[in-house]
Amino acid sequence: MTKVIDVDLGYKEIIGDLEQLDGKSVEAGVFANAGTEKDGKTKVADVAYWNEYGVDIPVTPRMRGYLHTIGIHLSPNKTTIHIPARPFMHQAADANMDKWGDTAERLVTLILNGMSAEQALELLGTQAKGDIQAIFTRGDFAPNSPATIARKKSSRPLIDTGRLRNSVDFRIKRG
Repeated sequence: MTKVIDVDLGYKEIIGDLEQLDGKSVEAGVFANAGTEKDGKTKVADVAYWNEYGVDIPVTPRMRGYLHTIGIHLSPNKTTIHIPARPFMHQAADANMDKWGDTAERLVTLILNGMSAEQALELLGTQAKGDIQAIFTRGDFAPNSPATIARKKSSRPLIDTGRLRNSVDFRIKRG
């Protein structure tokens, strides 16, 4: 009778380390809890959505009056203002998806060498957040209107107060 000797070689520990990742993922973007604009009403997450996909805003009498006071005179038949899409999230994902995948692969190796899954996911989230924020200054976006340029004193879309850019964050999703 042959005696079988089971030698683990650390595989149980490796499997345990990798199981820390089970069901966890990293999400990056502007989340519902990002706060509001200066007016205290407009959610920053809504501003992010409108910029990502574009939006047609109905012109109300109050808006028409406000725009008139700052020197923007709309024709009487103008009923909407179009804000073009400025897809900062899509551009960041397109530009960085391979890099994020490579980082994730390297982080698995680090987990196998003792890093916690939580630490690895934090590193990946921090990288994604920074890459998304970087797109604000180097992305290719529809230009601001002349009226917006005059008001902001800048032609760079998406950058005014910095609130939207600073609201980009990440979170680790469990399960």
